[in-house]
Amino acid sequence: MPHAPRFLGALLLAAAIAACDSDPTATAAFLTSTQPAVDFGRRDVTSAQVVRAIHIQNTGGSASGALGVSITGPGAAGFRIDTAGSTCIGHRLAPNAGCDVAVRLDGQASGPLTATLVVTGAGANSQSALVALSGTLVSKLNVYYQGTGHGTVTESAHGTSCIATCTLDLDVPTVTLGAAPDPQSSFAGWVGAPGCGTSPTCTMTLIDLNAVTVKFDPIP
Repeated sequence: MPHAPRFLGALLLAAAIAACDSDPTATAAFLTSTQPAVDFGRRDVTSAQVVRAIHIQNTGGSASGALGVSITGPGAAGFRIDTAGSTCIGHRLAPNAGCDVAVRLDGQASGPLTATLVVTGAGANSQSALVALSGTLVSKLNVYYQGTGHGTVTESAHGTSCIATCTLDLDVPTVTLGAAPDPQSSFAGWVGAPGCGTSPTCTMTLIDLNAVTVKFDPIP
């Protein structure tokens, strides 16, 4: 069979081409991140913003189009892209090249946040990089005591209690406080908490700076 070597060579070439076609990284830009998930940890809403640099790499076989960067998901409003610290935006990545996206955790409402960083290269053959973002914002609530009576204030989020002036760290957007007087005291009301008055329970929406005063009087 004099033509066997030529036929075998054609089969091998066809197999190589088929293998390339079945492997998206061989012909397309394939964006990935060395950090598939980034946790910003806990941060007080009044403290300095936390910034993380997230590295993006093109592991594909061709250059990407101009990169677009966005943040999506339920907690997207609590994260910001720092354009000054990002080298990916509008950049084209050659094969094996990389760039960085700087992301800030700077929300103003306390509570846990989750979102997704999306880095996309223009063109139908470009695979996007997805990075899970998470973090928790914490508000401080100062509880002050008035009167000569005694009692306990307990917050609903974690069950933390105060028996005197204290500061609570709360990672929820709203909290309910419960006032319980000691046996020889009576609850006289709240100060600085609109709508709470003399109800022993008080629900507050937490903002940057929070304070409430509870008053206990002795029973005559």
